[in-house]
Amino acid sequence: MIDEMPAVGPRQCETPEMLSRPIVGQDTRGCGGVFLGMVIGVVLFWAVFGVGVVTIVDWIRA
Repeated sequence: MIDEMPAVGPRQCETPEMLSRPIVGQDTRGCGGVFLGMVIGVVLFWAVFGVGVVTIVDWIRA
């Protein structure tokens, strides 16, 4: 999965300090920050999308 992702920058994810640092509080320009941002974006999208669908379905059934 990681191998299929496009490179963010030149060896940005391969530096030891980037790999050893925790993802929480990491620089958003780093590899972990980009991945974490993608995960948060997908989770927020599905949360809003799911709530919207449930609300519409409940409104139609009412």
